[in-house]
Amino acid sequence: ENFEKAAEYLVLVIEAKRKIEGDYHPDLVLCYNTLGRAYENLGNIDLTIDSYKKAVEVIKKNTQGFDSDLVKVYNNIGRVYLKKEDLPKALEYFKQAAEEGAKTSQESYEQARTHSNIAEVYVKSNDKDLAISYYEKAAKIYAQLEGPEDFKVKWLEETIKTLKN
Repeated sequence: ENFEKAAEYLVLVIEAKRKIEGDYHPDLVLCYNTLGRAYENLGNIDLTIDSYKKAVEVIKKNTQGFDSDLVKVYNNIGRVYLKKEDLPKALEYFKQAAEEGAKTSQESYEQARTHSNIAEVYVKSNDKDLAISYYEKAAKIYAQLEGPEDFKVKWLEETIKTLKN
């Protein structure tokens, strides 16, 4: 019920924001992304993807070069397709997230998340070697950001060990 109310209010906010600020105001990115999350929690996959794609459109209209929000939204879209078991489509969006993330030299949590997401697609595709490769990339980034003892690093190391056996 809370997600339904959230979605209702977000739609009203988006409509008002578009009337006042225009269709491509940068604040709409957060609105569309949050609306996508609400729809996802309600199980409405089509509206989820539509909301995330609108966020991408707004980002692209406002950005020249790298934008970390684009990496996040591509990851969100990929995650929805992964839940649907549409592995090619999930991989397509995760790869777009990786390409966008590669535009910066600074490692980020979102890049680590992207590599981990790609690895998950390869696990589900039974391609252990590629899965391990991407999990290793994610673990390396998390270790750089949080240190080698971080729980994400340890979890990824255990996952890699399991895949190798």
